[in-house]
Amino acid sequence: MDSDKKWIATCVALIPEINDESFLFELNRALAGGSESSFLFDGNHRPHITLMQDFIESSKLSVLEKSLADIDWQGISELTVSGVERSCEIEKGVFTPCLEVCDSGDYLSKLHRQVMDCSSALSSNSEVLKGEFCDHVVHPKCHHYVQNFSQFKSYENFYPHLTLGISRNLSQMVSVFENMTFPKTLRVDSVVLAQLGDICTIPLKTYWEKNLP
Repeated sequence: MDSDKKWIATCVALIPEINDESFLFELNRALAGGSESSFLFDGNHRPHITLMQDFIESSKLSVLEKSLADIDWQGISELTVSGVERSCEIEKGVFTPCLEVCDSGDYLSKLHRQVMDCSSALSSNSEVLKGEFCDHVVHPKCHHYVQNFSQFKSYENFYPHLTLGISRNLSQMVSVFENMTFPKTLRVDSVVLAQLGDICTIPLKTYWEKNLP
């Protein structure tokens, strides 16, 4: 590995409109249940729908920003929450419950593919093993997830979702969701390129943001 290279755990994500976040915040706090292992949505832990995650060399971030700015982001302002799913098990018995998200056509998947195409040429691929980072190191399990997103979670394996928090209690998860009705409408008003926090939260730092029409 080139010791002069510094990598940043990055994410391109859609951010829900602030006026539509009330049920997201309610679910997030109910799932947290006072657990120190969870996180509460706030300015540094924003609800989001991931389009890309990868380690990008810090000197190439401006190239990615320009490529993202060239994408046509029209038509993605309204999404549908279709159900609930358990997501990544970050350690034994610790899950990240999430909401399944879709749109009326194939535009969400199309945007994902365009973003992945922009980032693939700048990707770390297998170069970041233990990591030479600018100023932040992510959780080891999340490091693996970010490192392997392009191989296992992208293109035909893309699974649009919104992570609600962290839960150690499956029965609690069931009780939180049992009275929910779907589908629900979720409006998004921006897309960001951000640095990931230690458990894949955003934004530790925002590099680029675009308001959606």
